[in-house]
Amino acid sequence: MMLRQEPQEERFTRMRSVKGKEDVPITECINNKLPEQIMECIFNQLDKSEDRGAASQVCKMWQRIDGLTRKMVYITNCYSIAPSDLSRRFKNLEKIKIKGKPRAYEFGLLVENWGGHAGPWIEEIVRAYPKLQVLHLRRMDVTDEDLELLALKCTRLQKLKLHKCSGFSTKGLEFITDSCRHLRILDLEESDDMEDLGGPWLQFLQKGEGTLASLNIASAGLDEANVKESLHMLAPRLKSMCSLRVSDMDLDSFIKILDYSVVPVVELGLGCYSLRQVEPKVLASSFSHRLSRVTSLDLKFATMSAEIQIELLRHCHSLEELELRSAVGDRGMQVIGDSCKKLKRIRVDHVNSDGMTDYVTQKGMIAICEGCRELDFLVMYLSDVNNEALAAVGRCLPKLTDFRIVLLEVLDVEDLPLDDGVRSLLQGCPLLTRFSVYLRAGGLSDKGVGYIGEFGAKLRWVLLGCSGESDEGLRLMAEGCRELERLELRGCPFGEAQLASSILEKWTRLKYLWVQGIGATADLGAALVSNKPGFLVEFMGATAQILGYYTVTQPRTDYPDSVCLIYPKDQVEELYQATAQEVHEVTLQEMHEVTSQEMHEVTSQEMHEVTSQEMLELNSRMMQRDPRVDFNVDTFNTFVANYPGVGDVGFYPGFQDAGHYPEVDEVGLEDGPEDVYYPQIGDNVMYFGVEDNGSYPDVGEDGANYIY
Repeated sequence: MMLRQEPQEERFTRMRSVKGKEDVPITECINNKLPEQIMECIFNQLDKSEDRGAASQVCKMWQRIDGLTRKMVYITNCYSIAPSDLSRRFKNLEKIKIKGKPRAYEFGLLVENWGGHAGPWIEEIVRAYPKLQVLHLRRMDVTDEDLELLALKCTRLQKLKLHKCSGFSTKGLEFITDSCRHLRILDLEESDDMEDLGGPWLQFLQKGEGTLASLNIASAGLDEANVKESLHMLAPRLKSMCSLRVSDMDLDSFIKILDYSVVPVVELGLGCYSLRQVEPKVLASSFSHRLSRVTSLDLKFATMSAEIQIELLRHCHSLEELELRSAVGDRGMQVIGDSCKKLKRIRVDHVNSDGMTDYVTQKGMIAICEGCRELDFLVMYLSDVNNEALAAVGRCLPKLTDFRIVLLEVLDVEDLPLDDGVRSLLQGCPLLTRFSVYLRAGGLSDKGVGYIGEFGAKLRWVLLGCSGESDEGLRLMAEGCRELERLELRGCPFGEAQLASSILEKWTRLKYLWVQGIGATADLGAALVSNKPGFLVEFMGATAQILGYYTVTQPRTDYPDSVCLIYPKDQVEELYQATAQEVHEVTLQEMHEVTSQEMHEVTSQEMHEVTSQEMLELNSRMMQRDPRVDFNVDTFNTFVANYPGVGDVGFYPGFQDAGHYPEVDEVGLEDGPEDVYYPQIGDNVMYFGVEDNGSYPDVGEDGANYIY
């Protein structure tokens, strides 16, 4: 039920007799009619995040009740808010999800040591939420000390997900599995930088009072022998296991572990190999009784032959979610189309192998579209594609909400550009909100980029790679896509002037920006931060990229030298004064002595005394320069990168105005019970959501959509 604002005349009114005056009507708020306990019960019945977000903005009392009753918050950019401000706003959280590094980190595009430290968040979480039940961290640096603190203070933890995290070892996991006796879900997928020190961390799960229902250790950098031995010891305790994902394990051992479960195993991660010298059909048949009930299957880390994988897929008639590699080729896609009629989500990743002989092309894409018509999520790495394949998506998949393709530099592609196919796809998929095409030179002309704007009215996230021919393409696209909240560009020929014009004049709802290539300049960052209050830009000149996002706290201080923060100089001076006062307890008078000229001198010295002429050579030195010298003179006089250091400032300084909180706008992202936190400053909605940073839910989230 959507809340509506009642007209003034429909609100509660009564007549009050005032001495010496006639009775006058007095308008009363519903808060005066209902006890606060009843209001809390009402808020607990608001299961739609849109309703709850609207209610929280009615008045301060309702906002306070929302803060007291909310159980889940999803922070999709760890630098968008200070941990202390989150706990001050929400008192009783039980489920928290936080994202750290941008998605570019997964592809090796982010600068080294960019940040994303979990320590400050965990310190605040254990202080404010000792009854925490669910914690999900993604692409963050987590230490063993962080996990020890979490295990010591949050002993009621039931679900821990560390997706693509780094910095910890199995020693840290020992603290978790030994102390958190109610743990039911442990997910470490693709935390492959984790150090395997051995130890009994898996065996400690036997001591748990709860029943382990889901274990994901696929591609977690663990020693195969240790995992195999530990899982066999743990197996008798896995009677309620409904989800198991591993890697580097022989298939027979994997099946024996599953035999202990007395409930249907509906999620499998078969990162397995087979030691049996039998025909693929025979091997698959022996496993068919398991596969017929599986609804989610992950073959990304499977080292079995493509033939075995194809035969396994023939038995997956109940499958709804599938992840695999392109090694199965077009023939594998045809089998999926014929056998998996209930499939809703599919991701086909690329496999890096010199011995690759089979690829997924437009034939495989068409087979999937014609066979799996319930799809709402489609991601494919293709070696060849044509307009007909994209048109098939629009013709066959009316329920599609998320479409992404990457065209690999493997085979010659004849049917380019893909303009007509993009138009047909967008016209045939009216529910599409996320659209990504990473092509090659000539893959999409300016006309094709313009079609994205013309027919992508509901798009909220767009990623383009090597698309377009000139600024005209971006100008045409900017005439549409008015709902756009997130834009990512790599290798596209769009200049800084057109980017600034499109974002500031057309895409006024844009909350997240990542650009790598010709348009990723400091001047673009300066233009954005000067016209979007609360917006911050990180400029990485050495890799020719910028990252822009909203924040309601001070700029972070844990950036490496390769990152320059861009924001208006007057804001820098205010933040510098406030931070220095907090850290060093200096007086305001001392702070006022830090003049603009002194800032200029300090920062100029950090920039290695580069001359004005060198600064103006921005485009010619895009890929070779020190990122701190990429400000031309006008930009530098107005903006400061890396404001003067004041010692070891905390990562998240937080608000300086005591008791000040942003307004809250909750926006639903089809994430089940999980809400997304969108504070506002003025008319600018702060960006905590839409993937990647106010993001969408990840693969494997309970009731969630896929995100990458």
